[in-house]
Amino acid sequence: MVLFAEDLMVPMRDGVRLATDIYRPTVGGKAVETKLPLLLHRTGYNKRGAGLVRQAMEFAARGYVVAVQDDRGTYRSEGVQYKYIGFGRTGTTPSSGWQRFRTPMGRSHVGHLLRGSHAGKCGHPSTLRT
Repeated sequence: MVLFAEDLMVPMRDGVRLATDIYRPTVGGKAVETKLPLLLHRTGYNKRGAGLVRQAMEFAARGYVVAVQDDRGTYRSEGVQYKYIGFGRTGTTPSSGWQRFRTPMGRSHVGHLLRGSHAGKCGHPSTLRT
C-alpha cells in the first residue's frame, strides 16, 4: 500500500513554490518512518499524468519515497518556467526525517534540468546526493 499526499507547495531557494505530490510506502496502513531513498521527478508535463502516477506508485510499493513536482511555471506550480535552470539552483524536496538520499528520475525534461545543473549556470548541484 502507498500513502499519497498531493499538492504540497515546496519553496525553492528563490521563494517560488513547486506543487509536489509525495508517494510513501506503508506497512500495516501506516507510513514507514525509517529513512528511505527518495526519487524526484520534476516535470513540465503535469505530475498527475497516468504514466507518472503509475510509476510513482510502483516505486513507492517497492520501498522508495517518490516526489513528483510540476516544474516552475507549469500546472499547479508558481513562477516562470526556464528550460535549463537545473535542480541545483532551485532546491528539490521538502526536508524530512524519513529521507535518506535524493535521486532525480525521468526522461527528456529531467535531462534538461540535469544539463542546467551541470552546465555551470547553477554551480555545483549540492542538493543531488547518493
